[in-house]
Amino acid sequence: MGPARDRLLVALGHVLHVRRSELERTLRMTGLAVVLGCAMYTAFNGTQAIFLDRAGPPAYPLFFVVLALSVWPAIALQSFAIRQLGVARAFRYTLLLNAVIAVPLFVAYRLGESYRVSFVAYVVYSVAFEIVMLQFWTFVSQYFNIRGGPGRSRSDPALGRLAGTAGPPARRPAA
Repeated sequence: MGPARDRLLVALGHVLHVRRSELERTLRMTGLAVVLGCAMYTAFNGTQAIFLDRAGPPAYPLFFVVLALSVWPAIALQSFAIRQLGVARAFRYTLLLNAVIAVPLFVAYRLGESYRVSFVAYVVYSVAFEIVMLQFWTFVSQYFNIRGGPGRSRSDPALGRLAGTAGPPARRPAA
């Protein structure tokens, strides 16, 4: 099992353009992203379905206005937390807060699935989804050092290309 596993990891690292030393971290972060993304997306879709059932499509414009007004202070608070606590610690607290928020929302749904409860839950989950995704990207970009300049980046080139930090910009010849 050992040599076969090693060959598989070498092949996977080659396909992903990741150094063997970075492959384990890359796979752990990928697993975390998949689990976190599925959980958040499921909660988000559930709250959206309840919201649409209770409030109906005409309530969507009000939702987007409230969401826009809610996200900006939440992002400012997230930035403050990152500056005060560091990226990794702020990310852990963000995940903990998302887990804690789910409990009162579940209790509120159990007490009554009204228009107001579904609206508040939908806004809360939407803001939480945005914050976690931004926080996750901040964490990954620091964890894998994808913001580093060419030659300094330890991350895989595919992720760097996605972030636009893989190398110097292509130059076009002067006309």
